[in-house]
Amino acid sequence: MYKFIRIIPYIIITIFSLITLYISFKLEESTIKNVLVNISSNALFILVAFLFYDLIKSYINKKEKKFLDEYIKNQISNDLLIVLYYLKKIIHGYNLETNTLNNILGIANYSYREIANAVSNQKYIGFQIYKKNDEVRNILKNALNDNFILKYSDHIDVINILKINNTLIKIEFLLKEEKNFDMCSEQAVEFTVLNGKYLNPDNDEKYLLLKKTNIENRMVVYDSGYYDKLHLNKLLNTYVLKKESAEQLATYISDILVLIRYWIPDVVNISKNENRFRIIKNYFSPFTNTKTVNSKIFVADIVDIKSKGES
Repeated sequence: MYKFIRIIPYIIITIFSLITLYISFKLEESTIKNVLVNISSNALFILVAFLFYDLIKSYINKKEKKFLDEYIKNQISNDLLIVLYYLKKIIHGYNLETNTLNNILGIANYSYREIANAVSNQKYIGFQIYKKNDEVRNILKNALNDNFILKYSDHIDVINILKINNTLIKIEFLLKEEKNFDMCSEQAVEFTVLNGKYLNPDNDEKYLLLKKTNIENRMVVYDSGYYDKLHLNKLLNTYVLKKESAEQLATYISDILVLIRYWIPDVVNISKNENRFRIIKNYFSPFTNTKTVNSKIFVADIVDIKSKGES
């Protein structure tokens, strides 16, 4: 439809030029005939000039559109990497050894059956299922409130981002419904939960999931999040999904991954200055006396694991 509208001026000018030229041929030599010939020739000149103008404008717009598309795609890609990491923890649980960019990006290629098998066999802890995912959803909300992105993005891309956001809400509600789980008898004794304010009074009311290590008083940050008070005493309980719930969760995740694949960035295109990720190579101690007035405690979202023999 848009292409047809664009050629309407050309059609009108061409028809007008042909009509005036035809009429001029029918007339005897006169001032009117000369005027019509001049009008017809001017109309053809305008047609050619407009055509060149339109071609140049289209070329410039195409170059600008390509630049804008790349910029918007990189912006959205960085946001959706966080969504992918959130989904990876749901599929595979807390496993820092596999937290490489390649593995995180790789889940976008999982089939529904692979996801369903993984979540059905996964043992979840309360810290994971009761966690509010507002932080993840707000990232996409910010993108949707960005007038620049809304103006220059394709309509279908905006709709797909909305679909991803809505499905994340469905996942959060499914995980928070205790009826979707069977509670296990054991607790996650290898973990402990700590309020961020214990480390630094300037921190938010954000809880940290810490895993114990062989070194006394040394623990590794595995996750962080905000929780309702009624769930605080359940954060180390362990649960498994019921069959129907696991299948529904797998459907939600699969739907998101289908939508997200367009924006999947190549590892080298992930912004090296992306400050929403922290790379840690040493242990984190919750009992340090260091007070950071100007910075808050953030979870180590992506961990760079060194291979043996690497310095």
